[in-house]
Amino acid sequence: MKNKTALIIEDNEANRILIRDILLELGMITSEAQDAEIGIEIAQETLPDIIIMDYKLPGMNGFVATTNLKTDTLTKHIPIVILTASAFEKDKHRAIDAGCDAFLTKPIEINSLIQTMESLLGVPAPENTPSVEKDCLL
Repeated sequence: MKNKTALIIEDNEANRILIRDILLELGMITSEAQDAEIGIEIAQETLPDIIIMDYKLPGMNGFVATTNLKTDTLTKHIPIVILTASAFEKDKHRAIDAGCDAFLTKPIEINSLIQTMESLLGVPAPENTPSVEKDCLL
């Protein structure tokens, strides 16, 4: 995933930093937003390879933001991974209906996030990612 770009849209600073550190360890280039409105602007300007977005954001939630990104001709091709603490099946269906490409519940097992990103990007992670441990949770 080296040199692939990722946009992290997450209002919780600790989660944002952790996701960023994981992606940087994988050789990715990251940008960040604390809310959906700014995240959409960044996505339209930078066209990242993938977006990792929290569902519960201040103002516009991740499902509405996903719908906006997936109906925009500039950004509709970008895979979006929604992260949420809600494990309800109805939320998964809402995320899929909004157009998200993957739905992961928190706490997230880091290797699941990496595998999801590999699948969506079609690129394997580096063989040795020393700081990413199998039992690490986000």
